[in-house]
Amino acid sequence: MYAVSLPSKVHAPAPTPVPRPSNRSQGRARISFALRGGRTALHDLYQEGCLRLVRPQMAPGAAPQAVLLNTAGGITGGDSLDVSVHVGSGAGAVLTSQAAERIYRSAGGDGIVRTTLSVDTGGWLAWLPQETILFNGGRIDRETKLAAAAGSRLLACESIVFGRQARRESVREGLLRDSWRLLRDGKLVWADFLHLEDDIATILARPATADGAVAIATVLFVADNALELLDTAREMTGAAHVTAAATAMGSILLARFAADSVLSLRQDLMPFLTLILEAARIPATLPTVWTL
Repeated sequence: MYAVSLPSKVHAPAPTPVPRPSNRSQGRARISFALRGGRTALHDLYQEGCLRLVRPQMAPGAAPQAVLLNTAGGITGGDSLDVSVHVGSGAGAVLTSQAAERIYRSAGGDGIVRTTLSVDTGGWLAWLPQETILFNGGRIDRETKLAAAAGSRLLACESIVFGRQARRESVREGLLRDSWRLLRDGKLVWADFLHLEDDIATILARPATADGAVAIATVLFVADNALELLDTAREMTGAAHVTAAATAMGSILLARFAADSVLSLRQDLMPFLTLILEAARIPATLPTVWTL
């Protein structure tokens, strides 16, 4: 006997799914301030993607402030952030971040951060973001461009922490490429470049590098009278409980800090920044988010 069976249906093979690129965070933020009626006012605000700029309510007479927020919660390989801040003649503002920026382990590629700060004649800007924390395996390429016209004042501070200290993490693989370029009245007057890659913990342990420090900070103050603040800055860094030093070059005051913990770094960095703000007659205080 022959068994009769219905012909089976032939199904075309399922199409091979096209690989989609991993999600990457993109963010752009731009803010500018101008003098109106004798007071600093917001002139322009633009935000796109994962970056937001929040303007907290300030007490009467207090300097305007803007807080940068990365809604992505951190940066990883392939992410790209672009921030631009401009202060017009006679105006002044403080910029900070809501929290420390986290650089997570990269699955491929570098996180890109571009920051542009500019101040016109007679204006002032305090750029005071909280720390950047580089996780093991994190990769970041950061570039900061500063432009300060003659007669302006610019205070900029950047802190970097290597590893999650609560987990006793060491950065055994990763990348930190950090460059600064300062234009004074249109001319390049200072440039700084830091490149750490692969076993960063071992590099930092070398006496000529950081002598084991895991938290570092750079403070840059630009003003016509910056040199006048050098003695005061050296007194402060000399009395610090962490490794610190200050120097001056024309209209530039530069201070470096290196510590064995982010807490130790902040304990000496905060009074130093407060002193510079007062000595430079910048009518501002450290942002509330800096409070320990």
